[in-house]
Amino acid sequence: MSDWNPIETAPKDTYKVCGPTLILSHKDKKWIRFGKWYVQEKCWYYSGTNERSQYAQVKGDSPTHWMAMPHLPE
Repeated sequence: MSDWNPIETAPKDTYKVCGPTLILSHKDKKWIRFGKWYVQEKCWYYSGTNERSQYAQVKGDSPTHWMAMPHLPE
């Protein structure tokens, strides 16, 4: 069973600077990254884009699916 959801259903907190950290993926490009929605820029920023930036955004490379972060172990 998969917990992946279409990116259109991802939470986007419009009252803060950015939404919650999520696990993001791109179905066709086969990547999985941590990321979040930035309200002012109206786009996804995600980890692992390049070695010099922790979070970045690449036009045309937006995630296609998302999943909530798992709970920490007790």
